Amino acid sequence: RQEEEQGARPKRDPVINGQGSGFVIRKEGYILTNRHVVEGAEKILVVLKDGTEFAAEVRGVDAQSDVAVLKIDPQGAPLTAATLGDSDQTQVGEFAIAIGAPYELEYSVTFGHVSAKGRGQILNDPTMDQDFIQTDANSNPGNSGGPLVNIAGEVIGINTLIRGLRTGIGFAIPSNLAREVADKLIRDGRFVRAYLGVQIKALRDDAEMRSRVKGLSEGVVITAVVPDGPAAKSELRADDIITAVEGVPVATPQELRSQIRSKP
Repeated sequence: RQEEEQGARPKRDPVINGQGSGFVIRKEGYILTNRHVVEGAEKILVVLKDGTEFAAEVRGVDAQSDVAVLKIDPQGAPLTAATLGDSDQTQVGEFAIAIGAPYELEYSVTFGHVSAKGRGQILNDPTMDQDFIQTDANSNPGNSGGPLVNIAGEVIGINTLIRGLRTGIGFAIPSNLAREVADKLIRDGRFVRAYLGVQIKALRDDAEMRSRVKGLSEGVVITAVVPDGPAAKSELRADDIITAVEGVPVATPQELRSQIRSKP
């Protein structure tokens, strides 16, 4: 408060709120939302647009991506599922439409643009999957879990975080990540990640390593190998640089995590 009175701009952490939205992803009654929307809830009530109410159970949650899947029984009446788009094809600058229930104002629609892709380090937790789509479509508490939609009506993300109120800076989990996690949650009730057991950072952020490596500008530097981890049994060593996973280039720690996430 003192900083605000003096005209300074204090750092504002992303806002995470227990109010929330969601959307149907399978006509059998599976609903996608954020984990933080349902976390700690004793009972969950889903209200559809026509006012129909359903008791919901949590089919599964994934803490590292903040994705949750709910299940309701549509009682013989198949639901209309949203179409999940390919978030990899989303372009910076294209229109983005956020749908949700900000401050319990149901089915509020705001629009803006995709401001950026691949935003990481938004949360102060290196274990989190942080590959957010940034948007300036206005979001408020209660938008969490709702869809971010492109102009074709395809869901390209789950609205998850906002960087302060009235800033026009929101973050959405990409639909491709959400689909990957949701499919496993529906099938197995949990999402099991593969991991290498290494400490890493981007080559572009390591000036000393770049000066030692000629002809290579992108990759992920291994800074340490965790004892007794999977990589300890391999040929990977500190100062190695990973440039691709099965032919797919990787330039950042998040890109590497994304490539190995679902490997057996």
